[in-house]
Amino acid sequence: MKISNITFEENKHECILSADVRLSRFRTNKIFFSVPMRYRDFIFTDASPFLVGSLLRCTKLGENLEIHGGVSQKLYNNVTTIIEILDELEIVKKKNEITVTARDISLDVHGKPAGIGCFFSGGVDSFYTFLKNKDQGKEKITHLILVHGFDIPLWNIALFKTVHSRMQIIAKYYGVELISVKTNIKEISDPYVEWGMAHGGAIAATALFLRRGLRRVYIASSNSWDQLFPMGTHPYMDYLWGTESLELVHDGNEANRAQKVKKYIAFSQIALQNIRVCYNNFGNVYNCGKCEKCLRTMVELTVAGVWDKASGNFKAPFDLKNMLLLENNPTIQRHFGASLKELEQNGGDEQLRKTLRGLLDGKSVVPFAQRVLKRLSSIDKKYTNGRLFLYAWQAKKRISWLLTLI
Repeated sequence: MKISNITFEENKHECILSADVRLSRFRTNKIFFSVPMRYRDFIFTDASPFLVGSLLRCTKLGENLEIHGGVSQKLYNNVTTIIEILDELEIVKKKNEITVTARDISLDVHGKPAGIGCFFSGGVDSFYTFLKNKDQGKEKITHLILVHGFDIPLWNIALFKTVHSRMQIIAKYYGVELISVKTNIKEISDPYVEWGMAHGGAIAATALFLRRGLRRVYIASSNSWDQLFPMGTHPYMDYLWGTESLELVHDGNEANRAQKVKKYIAFSQIALQNIRVCYNNFGNVYNCGKCEKCLRTMVELTVAGVWDKASGNFKAPFDLKNMLLLENNPTIQRHFGASLKELEQNGGDEQLRKTLRGLLDGKSVVPFAQRVLKRLSSIDKKYTNGRLFLYAWQAKKRISWLLTLI
């Protein structure tokens, strides 16, 4: 793989850093990161973001990485360790040994940045990390980072506008700034590396892109220490993506999701009014209320005794029957199991406990059509970035409209 043509451009509205990335067996892709013009001085215009954003693909495909540009010396020195951890944790298994070379390896020489950032999607994990670290005196979080192109595809401008407006309310309420970043790194990596494994490098690449203005960036944990398993963000690896001027902090492993809700989110009205967890968003709804992640969060809010305060964020009501349509898998066992443990320790809704036991004991029944739909959805997200389901939804709306005319 070769990374070349590192280019910085700006117009009236945004600043863009891009690079040409060519796999030896495939065509050249252009990866980009952009931010509004007001954050121009946050951008570090070297190849470090593209090194981090491409390393997992090179490791999986067994391709050497040649960088025609500059990278941080500290980051470059960590590459061998990162590859070994990727392989050891089976985040990405090495196809064979690879080499990484760069034309310019140097220290970050700009002045020490003042900002402290936190990647923020409005979900349980990022809300917990922000609320926990927002009042740390001189070390308090100053910027929330919302990325268009991660969980919300670039083509879905309408949904991103809705989410951005909600996140802006949160940022204003707490007196911090919201940095809106746009990138196509997920679109480029999806055909090669599963997003659950690739997102850690993509998050780190985005932080490196902003490191002229941020000296520390928090990455929220997805799992507690007793639930750790291989995935893209990991406490043993995230800090290694840092540079001489940027510290990356993997935060929140001391608590599982149910505990995060109970300890911090349950006491924040603004969080309960704006929490966002849905990964389906069919029809551009904020939270559908029926997908696994929505149901998982509904349970956690119920366990914390605050479901009634957050229910307005979900399109569908909390129906226990929907839980028995979920496919039992390790994710279900981890998160729903933690909620059941909290319920059994502290007492609570007996019907919910009964439903959770049934789900965890494998008594759920997933309809065949739902299994097929889930498989098609995963293929759609991997290869067309969710566009097929968009077209299906648009077709359904048009057909419904036509039927009203008959």
